[in-house]
Amino acid sequence: MSSFDLSKPIAIGADHAGFEYKRDLIVWLKEKGYQVSDKGTFDNSSVDYPDYAHPVAEMVEKGRRSSIWNINVWFCQRSLYDRQ
Repeated sequence: MSSFDLSKPIAIGADHAGFEYKRDLIVWLKEKGYQVSDKGTFDNSSVDYPDYAHPVAEMVEKGRRSSIWNINVWFCQRSLYDRQ
């Protein structure tokens, strides 16, 4: 049984380097019954990560105050390449 409240969305975002990971995770989460709030980016074109990281960070802050979010996920070039 899931320990997450399926009625609460998961905020997720990525820069261009993380777009494919984000896209695949969104598909998987939706298959499992989770709601997802996709904060972008919406393709793998080069972007400035703050344009997409800030909306996810705002959801983290809102979640701390109101518990409306289960979890927040961020993929970016730095975090992906640091693991190689």
